[in-house]
Amino acid sequence: MSKRSTRLTNFLRPIDRRITAGGAAPRPAGALPRAVLFGERFVVSRALLHFERVERPAGRVDDRVRRAVELAARNRAPFADPGLHIVWGQRHAAAWSWDRTLLARLGVPEGAWVMPEPALAAPPREDGFRLRELHDGYEGQLVRQGELFASRFWPRRPSQQDIDLFVRACGVATDDADTAPAGTVDTLRIRVRDWTSRLTPLHTGLAVLLLVGVPLLYAAGSQARLSFDLHGARSQLQGVVAESSAQFDALRQYQANTRLLESYRAALDLAHPLAPAADLAEAAQAVGGRLERFQIAPGRVEAILGAGNDADPAEIVRRLENAPSLANVEIRRARTQGQWEVRAELVQLAGVQEDAA
Repeated sequence: MSKRSTRLTNFLRPIDRRITAGGAAPRPAGALPRAVLFGERFVVSRALLHFERVERPAGRVDDRVRRAVELAARNRAPFADPGLHIVWGQRHAAAWSWDRTLLARLGVPEGAWVMPEPALAAPPREDGFRLRELHDGYEGQLVRQGELFASRFWPRRPSQQDIDLFVRACGVATDDADTAPAGTVDTLRIRVRDWTSRLTPLHTGLAVLLLVGVPLLYAAGSQARLSFDLHGARSQLQGVVAESSAQFDALRQYQANTRLLESYRAALDLAHPLAPAADLAEAAQAVGGRLERFQIAPGRVEAILGAGNDADPAEIVRRLENAPSLANVEIRRARTQGQWEVRAELVQLAGVQEDAA
């Protein structure tokens, strides 16, 4: 096979990302187009898997048989919320299960394509025991009648005694003598159904875009990017609102009355009312408090700061005096414990002062 054919075959394959106890491996650089077009598989390490061999009725795998085997495999899995991958045989099904909650903590997104590490290997051709070296350990497989009969994982290479004990512990069931390998038609039907179940509206949309033209695909990608950025901006805005709802509501009310405040500022030759509000809020935050109430009188500003009983009044005055919009600051303890009353004069605009001079 030529190098060009090999590269083409690798490009048509989905992206595999290994999942171990340490987390998910990063996506290879430049592999995003392949992941979008052909899918992205999260290959779960054998150390995180549980194996069960479930008996099923002989014959075609219909929906009734599929639901019965999946229910049996789910009940035998040692996890509260198991994920399943089933390999169908003629009389038995090899069920691989994993902890979905653990995989979510390791970085696997909800609804992702999860594949057990042993299921990626080629099916065994000969019966008997075989030892496979994996990424983080060793897997012993016992094959009988062309199907995986038992599986065992060792974090370190097992001794011959460990292997003999595993083979003897498996035993030979009396009803396995007439077990035949899965039929080609059933196997093909199961694989087609599995691949069809992974098709999403995204793949259909991408096929339509490729038929229509690259410009439409580029436009759709730009729109998706804008939607993602908008969603991120909304999430950040909701976080700000949740952290300081009182200050945000006060500032939003002032912003809604911007025109009225501008005329008010021009009449009094004073700074914009939002400036002292922002200065008071910053001073309160610097001493570990917050702005409780804010009111502007002609030439003056009055406010209530919640700063705690151990707050230093000299520090509060120092920070307020350094504010460019306030002057002649006075503070005193309010009747409510942990609050300070603040009175200050509004500083005249620099431009107005120069005109008056």
